[in-house]
Amino acid sequence: MIPNIGYIHALTAYFIWGLFPLYWSQLRSFNALDIMSLRVIGGGLILSLFFMLKKKKSIRIEHIRKNLVPLIGTSLFLGLNWSLYIWAVVNGHIVETSLAYFLSPLFKVAMGLIFLKEVVTKNQKRALFLVLMGVCIFAIDGIGSLWIVLVMAFSFSLLGLYRKKYEIKAFEGLLFEHLFLIIPFFIYNNYWGRPLHEIFLYASGRDLFFLSCAGVVSVAPLLFFGKALSTLKLGEVALIQYLAPTMQLFTGVYIYAEPFGLVKMVSFSVVWLGLIYYFPIPKMAHLFSRSYKF
Repeated sequence: MIPNIGYIHALTAYFIWGLFPLYWSQLRSFNALDIMSLRVIGGGLILSLFFMLKKKKSIRIEHIRKNLVPLIGTSLFLGLNWSLYIWAVVNGHIVETSLAYFLSPLFKVAMGLIFLKEVVTKNQKRALFLVLMGVCIFAIDGIGSLWIVLVMAFSFSLLGLYRKKYEIKAFEGLLFEHLFLIIPFFIYNNYWGRPLHEIFLYASGRDLFFLSCAGVVSVAPLLFFGKALSTLKLGEVALIQYLAPTMQLFTGVYIYAEPFGLVKMVSFSVVWLGLIYYFPIPKMAHLFSRSYKF
């Protein structure tokens, strides 16, 4: 049996994303927005280089000009999601980020129903009800950090909604979003935060390595994910996406010893039950059977 190369690309992308808490936790002595600045600037430079090296430049300038406002919206949603994620990781809320990314696919279903008038199946309705229950249960024990879960899940879902509604291609969207976000983060670093040259000047050799690689680490899984989608359907990648939040959950609980008591365990279990309704067993079997050539 030879595995479809698209699945290898997808697994690589989500495996790297699953390691993100370990990576960003190495920079806990830095402000989250300073880290985000380097992530956006480094990622923007790398994506720009890829664009210049592409033999066929496929950026649709007219499409970008027509959808400038939605693209600014996706940039802001991406900036909010990534900034909050880094802040949550360096401040000991990895478990909350994990739950947010478990919730995001079902939040997208709800937004598709509300804003795009998409048809929702009975199983999806049951899944949404269970997700609501899971969030309410989580609030019993973690009301103080529930906002992290909701803001991350909503911002990531809104990002997907805007990209789908306005037919924004993945590469051109990411390139615009990174280049646009350089502006507010550059202003932040020069007027409110630490200037970038000062961050590098006083960083240790170890910190300098992790800061310098922030852009590469951000872009690498995106490129693997883009390769995966070129050979697979989005639905075939859907199940693999849960590798990343699963790894993040184990990282938060077993490596950084974040609280994960009975209430949070029940909350996650109810959400996982909702995901089973969203991806019934026959559908799982069908998706995985397509990943091999006999």
